[in-house]
Amino acid sequence: MAPRKETSTNYLNEQVLGHTCVLNEVLSGISGRWKMQVLYLIAQDQNRFSLLKATLPTLSDQTLGKRLRELEQAGLVTRHPDATVVPPQVRYAVTPKGGSLLTLLQAMCRWGTDYW
Repeated sequence: MAPRKETSTNYLNEQVLGHTCVLNEVLSGISGRWKMQVLYLIAQDQNRFSLLKATLPTLSDQTLGKRLRELEQAGLVTRHPDATVVPPQVRYAVTPKGGSLLTLLQAMCRWGTDYW
């Protein structure tokens, strides 16, 4: 996400909400488009770029790469390059932190099915 001007109303609102409740900060961190779908697919063994791309064909390579980097930076997935195969492959794995988030997301999906 592009940085906001520190004088913008959106920036100031984000600062107030972030300090008021950590939940707002968490929701902001996980709410990027495609981010949770990618995390879920990695947990389902679609753990290579090409597999993710085949499952999400409308997602651009650039956006998929960006989401994978964001998930890695957040500590939700780890990246494992494998140079022993030709061409080299990279596999992704969900971390324990990412797994605990998936548990919460599955509960939210059940709640959404029941009440939303």
